Amino acid sequence: MKRILSVIAVVLFLVQASSALAHGGSHKKVEGKITKVEAQMLHVAGKGGKETMVELTPETKFMLGKLAGTVSDAHEGMRVIIHLTPDGSKAEEVHLPAAKAPHK
Repeated sequence: MKRILSVIAVVLFLVQASSALAHGGSHKKVEGKITKVEAQMLHVAGKGGKETMVELTPETKFMLGKLAGTVSDAHEGMRVIIHLTPDGSKAEEVHLPAAKAPHK
């Protein structure tokens, strides 16, 4: 019985470790609400109201839910998760909430 539990513990550890590597565990991210949108910069208020400015590049990908988006989809007050480049200097991906379906 102890052997089975040991094997299960090792398998769970390996699954968790591979999951972290698959998601680029070393990449930083910025989360919060957008306070200002500029052509090449997003201003985001995080926890405690701390504002962070994140530089956008032509390579920055925007996701509106699961669909591709653009900087024009970003608006003040929206929740956002921004994955930064490995060096932490620019936005690599900007995740915005999915657009709501129009009411009928």
